Amino acid sequence: DKITGDKHWIYLNGKEDGYHIIAVGVELEEGQSLIRIVLSAQSTHGDRNKAVEYCKMLGEHLKGEVHLFNDRVMFFYPRK
Repeated sequence: DKITGDKHWIYLNGKEDGYHIIAVGVELEEGQSLIRIVLSAQSTHGDRNKAVEYCKMLGEHLKGEVHLFNDRVMFFYPRK
């Protein structure tokens, strides 16, 4: 994914060694709001771990569905 286009992005920059940048984008797709978390090519394992924890926290808070970087899906809403 490119971190460009007409989406609205927030950039989370790391201040400590081992962390670079995590981009958070918000978009509307097929009538659903999506929050997209993107890592740069220079991202470290620390960035990836922080991004996964952030995704889980958002999923729990918003009671949504989270598609992780390893293609696994976590559900935080009640399913039948």
